[in-house]
Amino acid sequence: MRSKILKFQEGEKHCRICGDPMPALSYSDAKRAFVCSKPECQKAFYGHSRRWRWVDEGKIKCQGPGCTNYAPAGWYYPRRKRFFCSGWYITKFYLRRRKPNLKCALPGCEVPIVRPRKRGYRLRFCSIKHAAAYRSQRITRERAGRFAGMLEEFIDNFARIHYCPRTITPVRTDLLRFFVFLRQRGIRSLKRVTPRTISEFRAWEAGGNGGKVWRQSALKYVSVFLAWQIRQGYLKGPNPVIPGPRDGCRTSDGHGWLEEL
Repeated sequence: MRSKILKFQEGEKHCRICGDPMPALSYSDAKRAFVCSKPECQKAFYGHSRRWRWVDEGKIKCQGPGCTNYAPAGWYYPRRKRFFCSGWYITKFYLRRRKPNLKCALPGCEVPIVRPRKRGYRLRFCSIKHAAAYRSQRITRERAGRFAGMLEEFIDNFARIHYCPRTITPVRTDLLRFFVFLRQRGIRSLKRVTPRTISEFRAWEAGGNGGKVWRQSALKYVSVFLAWQIRQGYLKGPNPVIPGPRDGCRTSDGHGWLEEL
């Protein structure tokens, strides 16, 4: 029968040797004797039995990977072969002994990892950062569609240089909303984007169709993106975004952000 873990409050249990109240602790329900951490109590309880042996402080090194500490002083079984300074190194030691059974699901990573194969978990990742990156890539593919490559090129070659890191997420979000609008209107090329398209996008977004609360900065990011497309030679003609006095653009033609390149 599997044992249960019981939690005791401070003062609920007392030392079997000296009778002092024990601090808050958690033990298996199979434990019958509780002894405090005082050396004389430890020696009086464990010293009479041959099942235990005393290890002094600084005698045995921790066998955890990369650890230089020593196992804490205390009573151990005579047949014990591995000693650790903390539970974290115990977990790390035994995880390294397990053979990898999966690979990280992020494209381009594929680092061997050890993960239990449970129901409902189809993908595995080597870190939380890679899990977030995979989710971002999936959302970009679903919302941007054929414009996903343009968006990633703009983020890598322009946005990461001219925007602070915390602004990258709003830039990506606003451009994804613009691409969702283009796909709903059946626009498959940026060459078909006109000032009328931008006006319809502004009305569509202000009506709550773009998701969360509409922001004035969304049109500014779209203007910079289209101006960057023109400067790179992907588009020809003027910028279809005609900024108003409250849109926050630096010049009337929408190219003010690119003049400093």
